[in-house]
Amino acid sequence: LNFYGTQALLTNFATPALIASKNIDEENSYIEEWINFINVKNNAYVSKLADFIQPANDNFERRNRFLDHLLARFSENFTDYAAMMYKFTGDVLESKHKKTAQEIADDKFKFLAEYDVLSYNRGKGQFCKCCDEVNCDAPLPKPQTLSIDETLEYDAQSIPVAANATGLQKRTSAMLGMNTSNSSNLALNKFFVQPNGSNFQFILQYNATHQLISTGTYSSEKEAFAAMENIVPLIIDENDENNSNIYFKVKAVSGGFHVEIKQDPNAAAIFATSTPVYTTKPAAQKAIELIKQAFLDEGMHVIEHILLRPLPFANKIQSPELDNFFPLCAALNTACDCPETDYYSFRISVILPYWTDRFRNIDFRNFAESTIHREVPVHILPKFCWVSMYDMNRFEDAYTEWFRENKKYKPDIQKLNQLLNNLIITINTLSNVYPEGHLHDCDNPSTDNPVILNQTILGTF
Repeated sequence: LNFYGTQALLTNFATPALIASKNIDEENSYIEEWINFINVKNNAYVSKLADFIQPANDNFERRNRFLDHLLARFSENFTDYAAMMYKFTGDVLESKHKKTAQEIADDKFKFLAEYDVLSYNRGKGQFCKCCDEVNCDAPLPKPQTLSIDETLEYDAQSIPVAANATGLQKRTSAMLGMNTSNSSNLALNKFFVQPNGSNFQFILQYNATHQLISTGTYSSEKEAFAAMENIVPLIIDENDENNSNIYFKVKAVSGGFHVEIKQDPNAAAIFATSTPVYTTKPAAQKAIELIKQAFLDEGMHVIEHILLRPLPFANKIQSPELDNFFPLCAALNTACDCPETDYYSFRISVILPYWTDRFRNIDFRNFAESTIHREVPVHILPKFCWVSMYDMNRFEDAYTEWFRENKKYKPDIQKLNQLLNNLIITINTLSNVYPEGHLHDCDNPSTDNPVILNQTILGTF
């Protein structure tokens, strides 16, 4: 008996006690002991096998090559994604924010692990309607046995909820390495603003019991949301291993500990604090990671315009109630060659949050749009919107209300029409947010965020 790790196997598993009590020739007699043995990650045998599979000095090069081979067998390619993530910015500027070889390998592995579902459902729309006499809010009982097709129908046993993702969204989210793949709320019930006297405070609900609340107040809801977005650059800067700035700190207060955020690490002013207090310092320290992750979560909404078409009785409604139905072609281009009377067929809107780390980068945005374009059927026209927290909150609120009524087998038509009209008004008033650029400073030259026409906005002095 002589194979890699034999000595470790004999020493740690095939002990004299096991050999004396089990029939070694009968595998089932020691299956429980074997499972317990291999689940101990630090035993010598498992460690040697891990080193054999992935040597410590390999830097994941072999694993990435192996995953690239598996992807190629399905005619899939992560080369452009890997190149973008290693540099993160394409050809405009060098960036200090990039994914490691391990993270890129993990993205490839996740894509392959879900490939059966992603491939089977790539052209599937959103599950958004109840059947007759079905409770729309209660999950259907799952059959004990499922066919192969039923197994791949990832939401067939679910209920119509706004979080159900389309096949396009599932696939492109995996291809772009997004850390969320459904249509769960990106802003609603997570980032919100509450009145404080005549002003407003921003709040982040980062878990079921704790919130991050601004210490200052703002004159409008839009201003409060914009202030909350300013936390993201602090996260990016603190996570940069090349500097020592610390904006998030755990402080002792009456009754325990809480998280404090400062916009200037050397200033006394506190920008936001967590509440209620934590009883232990490690719990408060862990909250910092939860807060950061909440701001950096990525995702998208894919809205099929055909679902927003005027209701059957719409021609009987007075025209002022119909003014807000999609003016897509005329609004974008008066010379558009698409039919002026149909803004619904073969069109989708893809709505993404602008504020996350990668989505603030114009090169990654272009890469994401290009990837989605390639995955969308050729006869479908996508429209991309990179929106702020304020606009995302407005959109998700309007979309959730419309979805909740529309999913009913027999919705209230008058109410549905009002909600539909409100949703289209909201979509039509979403504003694209571009990364902030900076003019060249001759005294302190830098290539960081140069001003590029149609791709950046000027910051303030």
